[in-house]
Amino acid sequence: MNEGNSVKRLARKGIKLLGALVLVAALLTRVVVGHGFYQAGNGKWSNIERTEGFFENLGIPAPAIQARFVATLELVGGIALVLGLATRFFAFMLSCTMVVAIATAHRSEFIEGLAAPGSLLDISAAAYLLMLLWLLFSGPGALSLDRLIAGWLGLNAPAEAEAGTSAKPAAAPQQAAGMAHA
Repeated sequence: MNEGNSVKRLARKGIKLLGALVLVAALLTRVVVGHGFYQAGNGKWSNIERTEGFFENLGIPAPAIQARFVATLELVGGIALVLGLATRFFAFMLSCTMVVAIATAHRSEFIEGLAAPGSLLDISAAAYLLMLLWLLFSGPGALSLDRLIAGWLGLNAPAEAEAGTSAKPAAAPQQAAGMAHA
């Protein structure tokens, strides 16, 4: 019996530790992905004519406009991800650019990756897409400007609302029903 209690106690501590590390996982994902996009956007802007030519060679319509749009999105979106600001918006927008990148610039590598199990994630666009989708669906984490702004506005953060761990107590059923009619 004593060994069973020790195992349970150890399991609870492990689960609690892993729960605390979720904060770090979201932060590190945002910083790594955001920094990568910042560098990519900065690189595109540093030689925008080359970027336009590359987009034109890929057959992307309006390459001059698209090159500037994508360079700006990557630069600004990268900074925003690092800060955890408008995370879901920028994760969505940058995910769209990764889908286009996979369909155009990385098409042959993507097709080869589908044929060779395990090599699909060798394509940086696919890996970035997966991390962006994780941020899109899970949110920025507690260590973010999004969470700070949500708290300032009195909004529950999405993760707290889903988990039912909001710091504010739930309204009594009578209050909730009264609010619904207001």
